[in-house]
This record gives sequence, C-alpha cells and structure tokens, in this order.
Amino acid sequence: MNYQLMSAGFLPINIHTENRLKYYEYLDRYASKHELDSFADFIAYIEEQRIDHYMSIDFVQDMEMSDQQEQGFGEMKM
Repeated sequence: MNYQLMSAGFLPINIHTENRLKYYEYLDRYASKHELDSFADFIAYIEEQRIDHYMSIDFVQDMEMSDQQEQGFGEMKM
C-alpha cells in the first residue's frame, strides 16, 4: 500500500497498533461488501496526520543543527 501511496505522490504511512483493528475491519468491509469509502477515508485520515506532522517539522532549526554537526565533523581527529 505504501508503494501505491508514494507512487501517487503521498507519504508512506504506518498503521499503529491502536488502529489495526479498524484497518482490518475496513479491509474486510471492502472484501465482503465492496465498500471502499470507509477504507479510503481511514487511509486519507492517517495520511493527513502524517502530512501535518511532516509540515510541523521546524526545517530552519534542523538545518542549523545539521550545519553544526557538519562543522563538528571537520574538527574530529582520527
């Protein structure tokens, strides 16, 4: 499923333990009743959470930390 998400331009997702029962329930609904809406909504919700998390990362702070680490590597003695 993550391959399909990534090939469509989305981030990969993880189905956390607390959501696995719902995940299997929605898969079962699709398999038995061909009801895709619940499954698609569930995956979209998790994807939205993943994107929100990704967008909340402070890239400026991360870049500063990365620059500091690179400077530290130049000072290492072998």
